[in-house]
Formats: sequence, C-alpha cells, structure tokens
Amino acid sequence: MFSKKAMLYLLFSLSGFAGLIYESIWSHYIKLILGHAAYAQSLVLTIFMGGMALGAWLISLISSRVRNPLVWYAIIEGVIGIFGLAFHYEFLFFQEVLFNHILPMTSAPIPAFMMKWGIATMLLLPQAVLLGTTFPLMSAGAIRYDPQHSGHTLGMLYFTNSLGAAIGVLCSAFILIQNVGLPGTSLTAGIINISLALCVWFVAKGRSSSESMIDSTRQVLPITKGRILIVVAALTGATSFFYEIGWIRMLSLVLGSSVEAFELMLSAFIFGLAFGGYFIRRKADDLAEPCIYLAWVQVIMGLLATATLPLYTRSFSAMSFLINGLSRTDIGYVLFNINSHLIALCIMIPATFMAGMTLPLLTNILLKSGGGEAAIGRIYAANTFGAIVGILSAVNLVMPCFGTKGLLVSGGFVDVGVGAFLLIAFGRISSRLIKYSIPLTAVAASMVFFSLTTFDQAVLSSGVYRLGKPSLPAGARPLYYRDGKTATIALIRHPQGQMSIRTNGKTDALIAPLEMPYGADEITMVMAAVVPLALNPAARNVANIGLGSGLTTHTLLATDSIKIVDTIEIESCMVEGAHGFGKRVARAFYDPRSVIHIDDAKSFFSTHQKHYDIIVSEPSNPWVSGVGSLFSYEFYHYIQSYLNEGGIFVQWLQLYEINLGDVASVIKALDRAFAYYRVYNTDNANILILASKDNQLNTVNTWVFDHPKLSSELSRVAIQGPEDLSIRYLGDKHLIAPFFESLNSPLNSDYFPSLSYNAPKSRFKQDDASDLSWLHIAGVPILSWLNGIEPQGKISREGKYFDFYDRQIDAQLVVGNDVAGLEDQKLRFSAEFVNSALTFCRKPPLSDEVIIDILYTIAAAINPYLSKQQLNQYWMGLIDQYVTEDTNGKIEQWLRFHHAISQRQAALTIEYANRILSTEEELTENLVQYLVTAMLTAAISENRYDVAWHIVKRFKLEQGLVSRPFELRFLYALAAQG
Repeated sequence: MFSKKAMLYLLFSLSGFAGLIYESIWSHYIKLILGHAAYAQSLVLTIFMGGMALGAWLISLISSRVRNPLVWYAIIEGVIGIFGLAFHYEFLFFQEVLFNHILPMTSAPIPAFMMKWGIATMLLLPQAVLLGTTFPLMSAGAIRYDPQHSGHTLGMLYFTNSLGAAIGVLCSAFILIQNVGLPGTSLTAGIINISLALCVWFVAKGRSSSESMIDSTRQVLPITKGRILIVVAALTGATSFFYEIGWIRMLSLVLGSSVEAFELMLSAFIFGLAFGGYFIRRKADDLAEPCIYLAWVQVIMGLLATATLPLYTRSFSAMSFLINGLSRTDIGYVLFNINSHLIALCIMIPATFMAGMTLPLLTNILLKSGGGEAAIGRIYAANTFGAIVGILSAVNLVMPCFGTKGLLVSGGFVDVGVGAFLLIAFGRISSRLIKYSIPLTAVAASMVFFSLTTFDQAVLSSGVYRLGKPSLPAGARPLYYRDGKTATIALIRHPQGQMSIRTNGKTDALIAPLEMPYGADEITMVMAAVVPLALNPAARNVANIGLGSGLTTHTLLATDSIKIVDTIEIESCMVEGAHGFGKRVARAFYDPRSVIHIDDAKSFFSTHQKHYDIIVSEPSNPWVSGVGSLFSYEFYHYIQSYLNEGGIFVQWLQLYEINLGDVASVIKALDRAFAYYRVYNTDNANILILASKDNQLNTVNTWVFDHPKLSSELSRVAIQGPEDLSIRYLGDKHLIAPFFESLNSPLNSDYFPSLSYNAPKSRFKQDDASDLSWLHIAGVPILSWLNGIEPQGKISREGKYFDFYDRQIDAQLVVGNDVAGLEDQKLRFSAEFVNSALTFCRKPPLSDEVIIDILYTIAAAINPYLSKQQLNQYWMGLIDQYVTEDTNGKIEQWLRFHHAISQRQAALTIEYANRILSTEEELTENLVQYLVTAMLTAAISENRYDVAWHIVKRFKLEQGLVSRPFELRFLYALAAQG
C-alpha cells in the first residue's frame, strides 16, 4: 500500500511539472494577443486560477459520491493531455478569428479589450477547469489509502505537485521552448499528461467500492467555523499573489526583465510553497489545536513577507558583486542564472515556506472537522478564487496606487490580520491583554519594517543586472519614478544635464540639452523619422510603435505635410515620464496631429484598420521580456498589410548586447515578410532597417535638408547633407541577406522564439554585432564599391558616435600631409615617411617590406573615405613622381594595385593582386588578407561569382572561416550564394 501511495506522489509531481509548463507557454501564447508579457502573465494567472477554482468547486459538489476518484483523475489527466496536443492549432485558429474578423469590427478600446479577454478565456479556461479538479481528486484517492493520516497525505501531495511545478517552469524556459518551440513544448506536456493518465489508471484499477468513502461522521462541522476557514483560504490565496506579483516586479529591477529571469523568480516562489507543504506533512495530523497553529503561520508569514523589504534593498549589492565577479562567458551565464535563482529564493523562501503550509492545514482542518472529501475541493476553490482577487487588485489597484512596497506590506497586513482573527476566535488565552497584544505586536513590527526600509529610487533604477553598479552615477537623480502595470518607469537627470528614460532600470532613450552635444540615442530617433521621409516624400499618415522619449514622433511632426502620427505605447507611465523631456519633444504631446494610444501594436492595427505611408517600430532591446515578438516573422507579416502602396516600415535594432546570430534571426524574419529592404547605421551601435512590401525604395530625396525644422533636427545630430546619410548606408537585401543566411541561426518566430531566449545570454556576455559597422571602415572600400555609392570627401562635422567621420578626417589629413592634425600614431608615421620612403626606395635606408607596409597603411586610411577624383589625384601623383624605369617592380605593382582599388577598377585590381601574389613569397598575413579581400570585392562587383568562388577555393577560406576578419566572412557568403 505504501508503494502505491509513493507512486501516486511521484505521478502527481509529473502532473505539477506538466501543469506549470502549460502556465509558462500560455503566457507566451497570450502575449501574442495582448501585446505585452506582463499583461499576458496577469491574464494567464487569472484564468488559470479562475478555472482551477471553478474546477475544484465543481468537484467538491460530487466528490463524496465518486466511487473511485483516481479513475476520474486518470480520465481528466488524459483529456488535459489531448487539449495539450491540440492547443497550438486551436490557438492559431482563434488568433486568426480575433485579428482578422473580430477586432476589425470593433472600433473602441474597451470592446476590443473584452474580445481579447474573451478569446483568451475560451482558449485557456477548459484546461484550467480540468486542472482544478486534479488536486481534489488525487487527494481524495490518496487519502482513502490511509484516512487516519490525511494531513501527511495532503502535505506530501502539495509538496510533490509544487516541486514538480517548480522544476517544470525551469525545464520549460531553459530546455523545451529553446529546443522544440512553443508547439513542441505543449506537445511534450500533453504526452506527459496522457502517460500519467495511463499510469494512474493502472494504479487505480481494481479498487473496491468499500474503500471509496472516508468516515466523515466523527464530527459535525460548525457552519461558522467552516465559513471562517473558507474565507481564510481565500484571503491567504490573495496575499500569496500580492507577494508573488510584488516580488517579481521588484526583483525584475535586480535580476533583469528577461523571460528567463521571470521563470527563475516564479520557480523560486513555487519552491517555497513546496517545502512548506513538505514540512507540515509530519505535524498536520498531530496538532492539538490546528487553528491556533494556522493562526501563527499567518502572523509569521505576514511578518516575514514585510521583513523581505530590507533584504530586498541589499540584493542590489549582491547582484553588483555577482556581475562584477563573473566572467562574461557561457559558464558565467549559467552561474549568473543559478545565483539569480538563489537571490530570488533568499527573498521569497521564508514567507512562501509559511504559505506552503496553509493549504494542507486548512484542508485537513476542514476535512477532520466533518467537512468530508468535499472540503478538499472547497478549500482549493476558495484559495484559487482568492488568488484571482489578489491578482486583479494587485495589478490594477494596489500597485498603481501604492507601488510595489505598498503592495507587499498590504499583503503582510492582511496575513497578520487573518492570524490575529484566528487567535482571537479560536485561541484559549484568557487574558484579553495578551490575546490582543500578540497581533498588535506583529502589526507594529510590520510597520517598523515598512517605515525603516527606504526604497532609494536611484538604486531601483540603476539597472544593476546590466552595468554591475548598484546605484545611479554620482549626481544623477530620478525626476519621475512609478510602478506601471507592465513595468517600472524612471526619468533620470544626469549630472551633465542629459536626461534618460528607463524601463525596469534599462535606458530606452537618452537626450542631451540643446546647448550640449547630442545624446547617444538622439541620432537614431531622428534618423528613424527623417530617412523614411527622405525616401517617401509623399507620406502623410504615420504610425510609431513605442513612444520612448517621444523624439521620433516630435521629428516626424516637424513637417506640415504629415497629417497624423499615431503613437502606440503599451505603458501609460512611459507617456507620463516622457513629458519630462519638455520642449525637446514638445510636438509629440502638444501638436494636434499627434495621437498617443495606450495599446499593443497588433490590437491597435486590427481595431483601427488604418493604413499608413510609414510605420516606425522602436521597441526596447530584444532581451527584454515580450519585446522579441516585435521582431518576429509573424509580426512583420502582419504589420506589412497595414502599409499603403509604396509605404515604408522602419525597424530600429540595437547592435549592442546582441550577437550576429541574433541579428540574423531578425533579418531572416523580416526578409521573408518584405520584398525589399535597406539597412543604415545610425552610429556604431544601432541600425535602421527600412522595408517595403511591394517594390524597391526610392533614392534619398534631399528635400528634408531644405526644410527648416527637419534640417534643424538633422544638424543637431551632425547630419547636414545627403553625404551624411550615404556614408551610413550598409546595403540592401541583395547585399545583406547572403551573409545572414549563411549563419546557423533560426528565423525568429512567435512560436519558436529564439531571440527571446538567446538575447539575454548575449546581454550578459556583453556581445555586440558592431562588426556590421566595421564594414564601413574596412581597408578595402567594400560597401561603396558594391553599393555603387562613392564618398564625396566632404566633412560636415566631426561625429561623436560614428567612426566613419574620424576616419574620413584622418584621410583628408593624410592626403593633405597635415601631419600635425593627425591623432592616429600609425597614420602620423605613414604621413611623415611616405615621401621619404618612396624617394629612397632604391636606397638602403628603408626596405621594400617597410615601404609596402606604409603604402598598405595609407591605402587603408584613404581609399574607403575619399572620392575617386581625390584618390586618383593622390595615387597618380605618387606614381608619376616616383615610378621610373629604375623603380623597384614590387613598389610599382603595389602603387598601381592601390590606385586600381581607389578607382574601383575590378579587372586591374585582380590582375595586380595576382601579380603580387605570384612574385612575392613572404607576404604577411595582413597583406594576404588585404589582397584576397580586394580580389573578392572586385569579382563580386562585376557579378563574376565564378571568379570569386575560385578565389575562395584557392585560398581555402572555408577553413577556419570563423576566425577570419569579418569582411572576409561577409564576402565569402556573397561568393557562396553566387
């Protein structure tokens, strides 16, 4: 008999494992309907708990008449498994109906919101109701093996189920979704449920009906006591979710707001519940006064929850120590997640341990007080119903009004109050002074924790999980700080006068005062508005996804030709905070053509059914939870249908805290959805992708530089003419796609969200994809040669955030021999010695190798940056001056080779490169790579892919390709596709 109970415990742990997989992936699915992970998590929790409450209540009505609860349990697990197998296809159907049929008929936000909730409920409620029946049925079936030790059985079932759930959350996040996607994860959970059903059926088979009832006639349950226990179950369910939501929001500022961080926090919460159930299993049946024990559990739980406040403030220092002590490697990332989990456990375990005792205690008290098996379902239903109330009131009322600190303390006060009531109602303390002093002391202690713990906003908004610093820089201070429904928003003034707006500690926009050099993000926000206007001068209607600082919307409204800019922002506190940027973004808030909508993008477009000439998407970094879906194929395919003919979609993508593989997953997704696109650098760390669904984009129209307000915005960020845009041009689909296709990265999809799970690791490792920017400054002018856009050698301003400007300035100084103006020591050496090197090339002072190296340095410093005319004059001047009948043949070949590159003469470049390679045996690796790069570029520019592939094979570029310079890997991909 013991072995069968042990088997039931094991099987019920698998039930918890599968159940939390469902909760985890449902959040991923539902955020595709609601638009943000925070909304999805709240809604999934609400429906999940609501369904389980309904299921538990329904089963409580009939549980005493069920002859064999385990058979019913097996059947229900099997049905849950069938739902799991079919869920993905069910979701696709309902999503199609919602966005393509229902929302287009809904013109107002409230009905649209109700429709989304309705569809989500239809999707999740049936499974949730079935899941709600499993604990009462399994408990009743297991208790019938040993009715005298029902408390032990309930504690063990709660422990094993919760332990399985905690492991299921981690397995879902770190293994299943990353390897088999959402459909495969749902399928896995379904298979577990069906297998579980078969096993339980085998265990339950053959039980006799005489074992089917528990003796519930030992006592008659007083009506008042029963009602009190039901209310207590509901209240403790509500406070548990006050704690969960409060801790998760607070710890998001410490651990980060990635998907994986959320799953780690959820797992920590459930682990605490599990071990609370494990602890109470031995005591539940032997307690003389279980109600008094329960009262103390409630009081201590409220105290411990409030006591986490000072512990939480110290977690920022712990994270700082962790970030600064770990290596930014794969192993370091594993250790980061383990320690993040430990931080969450330290915060949550004390109170959740107490919370884990409450449900087994309440159930056993009611069961043994005459409630019968119905008590299991009634307590479970009340507890989960209370959880719904807790979720809704926490997210929509308590946290927006009182913040996370107030939310946590509110839960603590309720628990202390519940414990105090139980002590007064059921305690046998004769002295009224003692009876009332105990709860009052607990309340006073909670107040002490609350009042003595200061939440320093400079600490909370520090982004310690990114930068490793547990506070803002010295002199920086928050001007605005608020816990919104989806995130915590802070507006920061920095010592030098710049202002930044932060989401959960992550800077989303930084703007400097007009009297200072422009801020790091300003050029990207301005270009996101101006470049599509330059490509589509006829644009009238614009949508901007993501407000940020409001600068993009402000810039779009600089021209009177724009009739309306609809800005879609999901967090209302972001709008409140961005007001603080003042006149720098004034048009976004005060121009009558600007309309800000608090909504998610997909719902907005489906509900309003408007089409636009330009749609700009400015999400946060892809590692932020929920943001990855704005970089998915499904989103791109959906959004392109809301572009007018000739319309342009603009995607801002950060190149920092991301690797090339992650960028490839975005490019592949966009490539499949749009017919044509171009890519621009804005600075060294960001790109803009401009895409069209039906035709190639026009050339840049210079009207934006003639418009006074637009010209002013452009000049502010050092863009004063078309040249300043053309030097930032990376390439179009034809040039860019082959390289990204060559990378072994999956296309980012809503249902295979590789970006959401890979990007957090890239953030931790401080990866970057800035190699794309380095194509601009490669020694061979790859981009200008292949794109056919020649530098004009004009310098509008020394750029602060784009290396091309600095290199262009150096190139001008080299050609002009203005040695005093050079900062680069190598170029200074080259400029000083180039004339003497060539003058004495036939004499002993300088060897051929030194002269060749100097020429290579000069060529790499000027050929990519100056116009053909400037370069022709320079190189021909050197050739005419120094090449005579007596000149060393090696030096002449190199001079003519560099000249051929400068004039983009493909055939001559290849010819001279081959001559050099055939006549010189001891070339350095740098020089060989330079020669090969030039030959490949020349061949590809003439569409001579056969020649290019011959060069690849000749120099065995495919061997050790990963370790080769980026420009060679880029050209290899072009040659391979050709």
